[in-house]
Amino acid sequence: MKNSAASSLKYSVSITENGADVGTYTFWGKNAGTNDFSMRIEYTDSEGSGTYIFNGAQMKAWFEADGEWTDISDYYSMQWDVWNNVWSSYTTSLTAWTGNGEWSYSADGNTVRIYDISVNPILDDALFTHA
Repeated sequence: MKNSAASSLKYSVSITENGADVGTYTFWGKNAGTNDFSMRIEYTDSEGSGTYIFNGAQMKAWFEADGEWTDISDYYSMQWDVWNNVWSSYTTSLTAWTGNGEWSYSADGNTVRIYDISVNPILDDALFTHA
């Protein structure tokens, strides 16, 4: 898959270290390659579970944990830099993906498995905002 081929993308990631699950993440991204790029991340790891939403068009962000939503828009740039780097590392690794099944690789002693990959899915705008 070429990164430029997708304006939207959905995929899940599981990370294992020494055979133990470290975390599972599902990413949704819409309007890739534009200033309006929006991203949603739902995760479960050793710390718990939660959701991050970044709305590029509005430059707003929200975080949810334990059913409680927090507006983190004041920290948009800082949080965006962290999660966009994560998004970019996973999507860059997918450049070698053939377009079928899942993709796995090793990095920093971890095994990363990317699965349930959907290129150019129709993603509702409601995924990228908090009401």
